[in-house]
Amino acid sequence: MRFCWSRGKRKQCESHFAVGCIRYPNGAQPGILIYIKASQSGDESSDVREYADCHRSFPHESTSDQFFDENQFESYRKLGRHVGLKVFAPLFSPLVNTSAHDMTPEQIRDALPERLPDHPDLQARQRM
Repeated sequence: MRFCWSRGKRKQCESHFAVGCIRYPNGAQPGILIYIKASQSGDESSDVREYADCHRSFPHESTSDQFFDENQFESYRKLGRHVGLKVFAPLFSPLVNTSAHDMTPEQIRDALPERLPDHPDLQARQRM
């Protein structure tokens, strides 16, 4: 299975993330690793695709120049939001009457323990 491939000027990926299981030698339960990568799958907004067409190394431009112009900053911000929603939106299905697209990051953070009641890290954080 190919994870990423080149299409015209852009490199595209089938998914923005991968999930793995980590088994510790002395651990009672396996851990979960979610690897999220800034990537393009072809369904990004038109302005993100346009920026990518003009900047071949997007979304992996060097950070040696810390002064992003407005277009560059907005393209990375919009791609990050797009990737985040693709990764976490399934937690917010229409069955719960709330779409992740309509929520602020704080609302999503606060809703995660309710949506993932068995996740040990979220439960531990609630007890603090």
